[in-house]
Amino acid sequence: MPSRTAQAVPLALPMLLLLLVMSARAAEPEEQQREEAVDPEVTACRQQCARQRQFGAAERRHCLRQCDEYGRAKRREEQREEGAERERDRCLHECRAGPPKPGCERRCREAYERATRRRGDAGPRGLASVPARRVRGDKLEAAAA
Repeated sequence: MPSRTAQAVPLALPMLLLLLVMSARAAEPEEQQREEAVDPEVTACRQQCARQRQFGAAERRHCLRQCDEYGRAKRREEQREEGAERERDRCLHECRAGPPKPGCERRCREAYERATRRRGDAGPRGLASVPARRVRGDKLEAAAA
């Protein structure tokens, strides 16, 4: 007659399997929340890397690392801009509290402009300066400026 331990092992395996399935389902919402916190551009980049059939495993990993680095750089830039906006708001609040302080608001705005123009561009993201063009007949010609 088999021992009690030998009889208990076959019963423990299905219980263990059930426990694993339940824990995996409980973890799904956490994974979804983590994925939602990721930037959609980074998610699209990672998906494109995964779909590249001509890439080997090492190239795919490198591509994924580049996507992650892009996401980190984008987050750092957003945090820097938010910090500059927060500082401008704090400065303006101090200017407006209490007696009038001549030139205070102007100094706050100038400091904000200096902080946000460190990137080297003069306008909001995504806007590039394009030379003016005029239509002449069927051809487009650059406007002489």
